[in-house]
Amino acid sequence: KREQQDFEEQTRLMGDISSGMSALRQDSAGGLDRRNEVAQQISELRSRAEHEKNPQKLRVLRRALSGVFIEAMEAGDDRYEARDFTRARIFYELGVGAEADSTWAWRKVAAARAMTGDRKGAMEATRRAKEQSKDLPAYSKWLAEEPAFAKFRDTPEFRALLTATPEPQ
Repeated sequence: KREQQDFEEQTRLMGDISSGMSALRQDSAGGLDRRNEVAQQISELRSRAEHEKNPQKLRVLRRALSGVFIEAMEAGDDRYEARDFTRARIFYELGVGAEADSTWAWRKVAAARAMTGDRKGAMEATRRAKEQSKDLPAYSKWLAEEPAFAKFRDTPEFRALLTATPEPQ
């Protein structure tokens, strides 16, 4: 019975965010206000999880955040495959809002930004991916091979990301 209540609470917590992401999928203009609203809802959910002391409530909040993260990343992948890089970036950034320490999400943000020609944003997201990476050889391999960065490979800033060692944390 308790588990059922937890799942119902998780569904309730994700409800408005999922509805907002669904609306973003349908909105060809990108819906800046809607995106900002969904990002704020995700931020509030993450903040609640960060401050929750009750282990049972914390578990429900974390599962809700994980569900939001997966939904955002899947929507981003769908838009990326459709070559709608601007909306892919929006969803990937919402995913980062749910799980800011995800190397995978930062990589997706970087690639989508690169595909939209946002060099500065792509480099910043790439730096964030590197900061979060626990496997620097895999990170370097991804960076060297990711097709989205083809137009940036000859820039000094990009080459510095390939060769720089991470700063101690």
